[in-house]
Parts: sequence; structure tokens; C-alpha cells
Amino acid sequence: MTDKRVFGDRIIDGIKNLGKFIKDDAGKAPNVDTLLVNLVDQLSPPIKAKEIITTPDWAKNQPQSAGRWGSEWPRVAVDLEIILGNQIAKTEPVTDGLEPIIGRHQQFIEQNAGDQVVSVLKTKDKIRCEDRKIVDESHGLYAVMDGVSTAKGKYKGAAAAEILSRVVQYNLGGKLDQSLRILVESGVVSEVDLDRLVRTAFCETIRLSEKAIGRAQRLDPIRYGAVTTTLSCAKVVELPSGIERLYYTNFGDSRIQIVNPDGSFKPVTVDDNLVGNDVKAGVIFRADGNPIDQAFLDELDQYSDLAGLSHKYKDLGLLQLNGSGGSRPIGIRQLVNKRNIITNALGMSYETATNPQLADIQFIDLLPGQYFVITSDGVHDSARRVEMEATVNQIIADPNLTDDEKPKLIAQALQDLAYKIQTTPDHLRAKPDDTAAVVGRATQKRGIVQPGVIQALPREISDEQSMAA
Repeated sequence: MTDKRVFGDRIIDGIKNLGKFIKDDAGKAPNVDTLLVNLVDQLSPPIKAKEIITTPDWAKNQPQSAGRWGSEWPRVAVDLEIILGNQIAKTEPVTDGLEPIIGRHQQFIEQNAGDQVVSVLKTKDKIRCEDRKIVDESHGLYAVMDGVSTAKGKYKGAAAAEILSRVVQYNLGGKLDQSLRILVESGVVSEVDLDRLVRTAFCETIRLSEKAIGRAQRLDPIRYGAVTTTLSCAKVVELPSGIERLYYTNFGDSRIQIVNPDGSFKPVTVDDNLVGNDVKAGVIFRADGNPIDQAFLDELDQYSDLAGLSHKYKDLGLLQLNGSGGSRPIGIRQLVNKRNIITNALGMSYETATNPQLADIQFIDLLPGQYFVITSDGVHDSARRVEMEATVNQIIADPNLTDDEKPKLIAQALQDLAYKIQTTPDHLRAKPDDTAAVVGRATQKRGIVQPGVIQALPREISDEQSMAA
């Protein structure tokens, strides 16, 4: 019997040669990427990719150590050409060289040792890192993607985050900047035109991402399953007037925060989790989201603000959606302990998959030199906001550092802070989760073109759009 891998090579070779025999109405042969993508889209039932797909040349030299991605990263790269098409698959996400840290958690476990009970330090490590990040200063593109670890499938959320990172880099990087230049160079334009173009690019990115993730699920449910990922994405667009406008969108519980002039953090995204949903539904007051978010896991009385909050909502009861679409009461303690349960992510956003215009895309105009911070929940669920603020402000105030050095150093300090908490035995906010931090700064170095005639579009984030948690 022919070896399955050899058989797979023959199939791939056959598909690549189909272009010689298939012509469209204009007499042009489709490229290989189009053939492969269309094949996967139309397969029913799904094929078992592990039996017919071989590793492309560009993926063969990926490191196979546990390091950044975990021991099985090369297999995640195998199918990207078919899932995304060759052009997007080869679009490597731009980073600052600072990789996410794979999750680790340590705690003391009491065990019997003869007639004595002893405490033994146990370490829990994740198999692979499911966080991805983009730090593309030249195109003003910053993003954190956290693959959802509860998704079914061998690769869980790592594949979804990797797929998403390439679509975001391709669509919102140089491609969007080129479109913006063409628009502004065309003559008299308004900020309304620029706004419409950026929002369209965000929506198209969401549409392509949802389609690609769905394609992966159909390609091989055994390996990819119901893969999903969070996305917190920010794009800095320098207007011809010189203003740097930060466009952003969020799916899940990764988070974007602005560093105010006084050094405090101002969240500009609302988490898609149980707390965020209750805030948006008006069940919890916006200001009450903060003590829930900042509480210590499993210890209601460790954070005094929760005591009064628990009494405040005792009779009302908080709502938590269940699988049947209904709701049931949930108390403050349960809400604290289950705040990491997300209610939306790419791969499960069925409405935005069919209508990406429903995505929440906002913007805020940055002040000169202002910083913004994007983190996965492995950072802000481990470290409390006061700790993050102190870490960030210490670096910002350091006179020995240049402005260009500070963003990466801040990101590294935040990841290290979260990792230190995770590896502190029995820390009440520690959990084994990957940590990824991205930091950007208003630089006034990203001009589109020389100013044209621009009509202003007055709009800035309001307190109602910002969650206190």
C-alpha cells in the first residue's frame, strides 16, 4: 500500500497542476492558492488533513523545541497555505522581538509523608503558548491575540491566533496604509472618508479572519476543532492635520488601556466576559466592574470593596447566560471566580462572521507622547491595575531611557510582572496563562501625505464607552 505521506504528495502535486487544465471565462488559469482554498471550502465531509498534507518548504525549518510556541508549533504551520492562501500565509506578523511567555503556575500541595503532612511545591506548565502579538511601528499596527484554551481540537486556540495574526498583519498593515495614501493624494477629502476607509478595512479583516478560522475547522476537526481566539487590535492613523488617531476593536477579554497624563490607566475596551456583559446590560453599575476585576481569586474578603458590593447586589442577583440562552442568578463571589469565562471571540462570533459591520470599532485621538497598552488576560488577570501602573510609570519616568526604548521595555516589564505573580506559590491571583503585552506611543512619525483639505470629524471616547474594570 502506498505510504500516506507519499500519497499526500501526489495529491498536492495534482492540485498544483490543475491550473494547466482549468480556465476561467477569460481563458486565464486560476492560481494554486485559489484552487486549494476553494477545494477546502467545498469539502463535505471534511478531509483529514494530516493524511494528505505535507509540510511546505517555508515551514520545515521552524524550531521544534518547547520554547515560544510549545513542542508542536511546526504542525500548526503546516496548513496555513491552504487555510489562508499563499500570500497571507507568508505574511509574517511583525513584532518587537519580545515573545509572549508561556503560562506557568506554582502552588504548595499538602501530602502525607509517613506520619507527617508536608507541603510539596507543584508546578503546572502549559503545553504550548497560545498568545500572539503584532508590534508594527512603521504601520502603526498593534495587536494581541489569545487563543482560547478551552476550544476543542488538538491545537486548541494556538492555530486560531496564528491564523488571525497573519490576516491582521496583511490587511491592516501596509495594505491599509497604501489605500489611505491613495485616498488623501486624490485631492479634497474629509475625515469622514478616512474614517469610512479604516472601518471598512477593519470589517474586512474580521470577515476574512472568521472565514479562515471556519475553513480550518472544516479542514480537520480533529486537529483544529472549534478553534477560537480573542483579538485586541489598534491601528494608529496619522491624519494630514498631524493628529494621531487610534482606531481599535476588541473580541474577548484581551484589553486595550490608555496611559493618562497622570500615569493612571483608562480602559477603552469592554471585556466580552460575564462581568463586561452585566455592565453593558446595566445589571452592574459601570463603576462596580472595577472591584470585581481587581479582586483576588477565591478570596472575597481579601479585597474590601467587594464586601459592600456583595451586599449591594444581594437581593438583585446577577445574570449569567447559560447554554440554553436563558439566564440564572450568580453571586459576586462566583462572578469574581468565573470572570475569565469569555462570551465572544473570533471563531464563535457568528453574527460578525456574516455581518462584520456589527463589530464595535471605535477611535480616540492620542495626545502627543501618550502611551497605550494592550495585554492578554494572562497579564491583567494576574497583575492588578495599581501594580501595572507602577511598573509602567517607573519606566516612563526613567531619564536614562530614550522615548523609542520605553515601549518595548514597558511590555517586557508587564510580562515579567505577570510571570512573577504566576510563579509565586499560592498567590491569590496566579493562574497558568500565557502573558503577552504590547505597548505603543504617539510619535508623530507616521505621516500619510502632506495635508490636503480636511473636514473635521469631531468624536472622542466617552465615559459610557469606557468600562471601569
